[in-house]
Amino acid sequence: MNVSHFMSPEIKETITDSGQYTSDEPVLEDIGMDSIDSATLRSYRESLRACKGGHPWVKLQDEDFLEVIGAAGQGRDGILHPTRAGLLMFGKEHRITHVYPEYFLDYREGNGAERWSYRLQSQSGEWSGNVFDFFTAVTGRLSVSVVSPFKLDGWVRRGDSDAFAVAREAVANALIHSDYNVGAGVVIELRHNVITVSNPGTFRIPLSDAVKGGKSHPGNSRIMMMFLLVGLAERAGSGLYSIVESERAGVIDDVKVEESRDM
Repeated sequence: MNVSHFMSPEIKETITDSGQYTSDEPVLEDIGMDSIDSATLRSYRESLRACKGGHPWVKLQDEDFLEVIGAAGQGRDGILHPTRAGLLMFGKEHRITHVYPEYFLDYREGNGAERWSYRLQSQSGEWSGNVFDFFTAVTGRLSVSVVSPFKLDGWVRRGDSDAFAVAREAVANALIHSDYNVGAGVVIELRHNVITVSNPGTFRIPLSDAVKGGKSHPGNSRIMMMFLLVGLAERAGSGLYSIVESERAGVIDDVKVEESRDM
């Protein structure tokens, strides 16, 4: 199947903006399609149906759907296998860590003296442990916890008027830009109405350019396209710039963006 033939203009434009394909694109020829969590895929497809009910991909069979969004591809054996992006986004945690031994997702909440009152982490064995389910679970928690205004460390989506939309974009961007080959993992904390978002890896463009906006070099371009397809991320290059705009608009306050070399 010629995947590019089926790409929407938005996705083609995002690939052009990103400047190149990234490390999440290769097909994993030693991994079977049984590595994909069926419940996660169903949830994602329901999100697409709710967001774009008339989209032609809504009616595709699962394997064809995974192929056109870049989550699967044919190997040299002529058989369909997950791509790195597909495994991260929809895979089962024990299969993900086979390819990414340092992979780890962690969400924490706490307001009292205890270290945290709620925790969701990818290695618990109680859920799939993949990127999309983590995003869904974390944003579900934040949707009932976040009030406006609140403090934020991370990225945001420009144009949203409420604090939750800012937090949702922060989580999406942390997952999109993370280097899953590096330790530390994606860590999100909600404590005393302060959200801290951190992910491993470094900026692929100068921090000053990222703050100005308009330039993008995503860590995982295929994962970014999957978020974009269901309306959970914006055009590449607007994240850090949008933080400044959201702060000025009073949606969030005390924004702090740092690049640490210690991760």
